Amino acid sequence: MGWSFALAAGSMTGLWIAGKRPLQGWLVLLIMEVLWCWYSVATKQYGLGILCLAYGIIYLANTIREWKKK
Repeated sequence: MGWSFALAAGSMTGLWIAGKRPLQGWLVLLIMEVLWCWYSVATKQYGLGILCLAYGIIYLANTIREWKKK
């Protein structure tokens, strides 16, 4: 199994967790985006890297929002 499949599985798990425990889910997704960014640089898929940064910003904003609710 390739790295992209493992990263996709991790991201899907993060989305599932976010539906049940938002703060923990957004944190998992934020970590996964860091890994996706690393993957995009390692494979020279720089367009994917831009997408990862965008998702990372959204996940960070959602994490902060959930953190403030606590």
